[in-house]
Amino acid sequence: MLEPNESGAVAGAGSANDEPGHNCLIWRHPAGPKSWWRGGLMWVGMIVFWGLLIWGAYALITNLTRKPPDTGHSNDHALRILDQRLASGEVDAGEYQRLRDLITTTDHQSPAGTGSPR
Repeated sequence: MLEPNESGAVAGAGSANDEPGHNCLIWRHPAGPKSWWRGGLMWVGMIVFWGLLIWGAYALITNLTRKPPDTGHSNDHALRILDQRLASGEVDAGEYQRLRDLITTTDHQSPAGTGSPR
């Protein structure tokens, strides 16, 4: 029966190559007792892996659920240009009103006679 030695470690079955005091199983590992940094490197790698995985999931979810920008203000630029054309005299009041109605319509259908010929 195997019994613990004075340090509390249970000695292995032993062989002729065992050094005294170094017959614990961890000391017989091929990496040896001085490979503690490998364990630390493993932890760092695992933290980096999980961090990248969580960041990737977050980025994917926020990108897929992002709302498109509000398009209600896209007509402001066109109306400003139309106002400038009216002020400079390029268009008269009737043409201005027709173009303004065309810009501000919500269904964006082309008025009769201005569409492409078939």
